[in-house]
Amino acid sequence: MAAANRDPRRFDDPDRFLITRPPGKNLAFGHGIHFCLGAQLARIEAEIAISSLLRRLPDLRLDDAENPEWRPTFVLRGLKRLPASW
Repeated sequence: MAAANRDPRRFDDPDRFLITRPPGKNLAFGHGIHFCLGAQLARIEAEIAISSLLRRLPDLRLDDAENPEWRPTFVLRGLKRLPASW
């Protein structure tokens, strides 16, 4: 599960967050009969949240984008913290 969506044979530059990455066969919301019923709502909410944040803080920038601090976990990849300034 920890490697889902990070296979370099299926995804170009899998460790980078590319907001413009075209939709593909990722497993974020499950697959087949196990596909998340709330997936579309989550996508809409993320789109609204990110666009609102960037509109309100146009000078927003990551303080150290090259060295993100990841949580020490095997199961679910995620950031421990992501310092930003504006």
